[in-house]
Amino acid sequence: MRMLAYGITADFCDDYLDIAKSTAIEILEHFITAIWNVYHETYLRRPTPADLRRLLEKAAERGFPGMVGSLDCSLNDINILGCSPLFNDVCLGETAEVNYQVCNRHYRQCYYLVDGIDPKWGSFVQAIRNPRMPQTQHFTRMQEAYRKDVERAFGILQARWAIIRGPARGWSKENLQYIMMTCIILHNMIVEDKHDEDAAEPFDPDDISTRPKKAEIYDRPIIPTNVHRNPHQLNQFLRRHREVRCPVMNKNLQDVLVDHLWTMKLQAD
Repeated sequence: MRMLAYGITADFCDDYLDIAKSTAIEILEHFITAIWNVYHETYLRRPTPADLRRLLEKAAERGFPGMVGSLDCSLNDINILGCSPLFNDVCLGETAEVNYQVCNRHYRQCYYLVDGIDPKWGSFVQAIRNPRMPQTQHFTRMQEAYRKDVERAFGILQARWAIIRGPARGWSKENLQYIMMTCIILHNMIVEDKHDEDAAEPFDPDDISTRPKKAEIYDRPIIPTNVHRNPHQLNQFLRRHREVRCPVMNKNLQDVLVDHLWTMKLQAD
């Protein structure tokens, strides 16, 4: 834990544990492997409906209803996106469906905030390059400000686990993966301890059944996903795949969010 939290070297353990450097590294390897094997299904799981609802509510308060996160990468974003399984479950229909409303328009696909290098997909919302109108300038400021949250979250992870911000060349790729996953799992344990999901939700006086909800979340029906032999399932897979990558949806959603954020600003002023 000292090596993870404080980033101390393995030979530093000689002073108070009387163990060799190689033994300290071996102990760390056993520890991070055990943490992964025991806890990854619990603390690296998909978001539950309660998690998703909390994310959507926070995003709606900032003017981005239907937004579930922001994406950023210190490497080449296009290469990472090409290797990422992020949208596999969406295309297979294994994620919870979400219905939300923006400017009296209904949508059922969540989206992420990204930078300009990412493709114009229906599941992405970029900032506007060189905005000229006050509406587009305000939208770009809000989008860029919210997208910085992913960098702040990683900064918190680095501050809590110093081994992440230390040199990495001394570790094998396998150990680096286990170290990163262990730090994320332990971080999620701390977050869960501070936010008890099983606690009863407080009563919201504005939650009136006659008013439209900000977002409705419900599980998809369990349907076999063997798309190779079932034409109907194959068509559904292709439809969801096109929706994720639809450039028309990208432009439409961006325009609607520009109007929505500008309306919120005028109301606040």
